[in-house]
Amino acid sequence: MGNRVHAGRPEAPPATCRFTRQLVSANRLADRGFSEWLFYPGMFFLDKNKWWANSGLRAAPHEGVDLCFYRTAAGEHRRLAPRTRVPAVADGEVLAVIDDFLGKSIIIHHRGWKDAHGRVCTIFGHTEPPAGLSPGDRVIAGEPVARLADALRTGGPGPHLHVSLALVDRRLSGKDLSWPTLSGSASVLFLDPLPLLTGDVPRPAGG
Repeated sequence: MGNRVHAGRPEAPPATCRFTRQLVSANRLADRGFSEWLFYPGMFFLDKNKWWANSGLRAAPHEGVDLCFYRTAAGEHRRLAPRTRVPAVADGEVLAVIDDFLGKSIIIHHRGWKDAHGRVCTIFGHTEPPAGLSPGDRVIAGEPVARLADALRTGGPGPHLHVSLALVDRRLSGKDLSWPTLSGSASVLFLDPLPLLTGDVPRPAGG
C-alpha cells in the first residue's frame, strides 16, 4: 500500500465507527465534546516523517496509525490524556506483550478473522497493560485492554495510541516477537489499519 499524502484539513474517521464509540464511551470523551479524530502528516501508515517535535524522519516507515488529537463539537483541538482506556477492536487472544519506546505494545490475535497467509493481529502500542495481562488471555470487543502510557520522553511525541494491523506467520510464537522482529521480519506483513478505525471491521469466517 502506498503512502498517504494529506494537505489542508486533516482527514478524520467518522465518530460513529464502533472502535471510536467504544473508546469515547470508556473515557467519557463525549463529556469533553469529542466530535472527530484529527490526523496530521506523519501519523498515517507508511509515513516516513515524524509528526512531533521538529519533525524530521522516522527510523523506519510507520507500521500503523497514531491516534492522539481530536476536534470537539465547538471546534477546539484536544489530545488524548495519559491513562486513556483502550478497548479491543474485536474478540481475540493476547499473543504477546512487548516493550516499545513509550511503554508496552499488546499484540492480539483475532481468530475469527481468517487469512491464509498468517494470523490476523492488531497491535496497540505505547500502553500500560493491567498487571497480569499475559499471552493466552482472552479479550472481548470493546473491553478495555490497557491504558495509554504516561511516559514522556524529551523531544518525543507524548502520550498517544499506536494502532497496527498485521499478518503474523503462524510459525512465530509470542516469545519470538519484539518490535525489531515485527519490523524486520519477512514473516510479518503490516497492513493499513485505518479501515478498522473508520468502521470497516472484517467479518468473522462464515459471517
